[in-house]
Amino acid sequence: MVKNKPASCSEYDNTDMSYTISPLYNTDKELKEVEYDLAELGCPVVWSYEDAFLPEIWITDNNVPIRRVDLDFSIREVNNRHDYNFTETIEDVGCVVAPQTWGQLGDTWGPDTYQSCFSYTGNSDDLEAIPRRIKKLQYEILNSTSANKITFSKHQANYTFEIIVLDPAASYCQLSTKFAVWIHDVPNSSDVGIIVLFLSCFV
Repeated sequence: MVKNKPASCSEYDNTDMSYTISPLYNTDKELKEVEYDLAELGCPVVWSYEDAFLPEIWITDNNVPIRRVDLDFSIREVNNRHDYNFTETIEDVGCVVAPQTWGQLGDTWGPDTYQSCFSYTGNSDDLEAIPRRIKKLQYEILNSTSANKITFSKHQANYTFEIIVLDPAASYCQLSTKFAVWIHDVPNSSDVGIIVLFLSCFV
């Protein structure tokens, strides 16, 4: 569930919500036809490409928000779109070891495998300086207190994102959710506020 988005999608009644993704904008380099799953995703968040994006995450119990998650999480586009960016680099955030990434760990990335880049793990590789080419890469981990956010390319686009809470201190189980963001070239209204995602616990 996403707070601050329409509870119903009446404007899409009798409208095909499916869309295509150009080969230019996905890592598979193929034209993709995407069926919009309204039951799973709910109404899309309509966002302007002029504004950086950072959702606020809450854990729910029986659909009641009980606790905000202020720990590390990450976000990926499930259709392999690559036309969005994280605002901070590995060098910007001050990692002491190379951070984990979606490309490195894929579906195995989560609380059971997460290691922060701000502390040494005891591996001999930790003693080697992070190569400069690695330092300049985007930092893919977000949290509510960091400056890292997501920015979108300056064109209209539809995204389906998955969020996974990485820090095992957040919960004993995996916390994740999916939601849609539709990018338009108009400014967000002043009352949009922060997008709030409510996560349920999956074991």
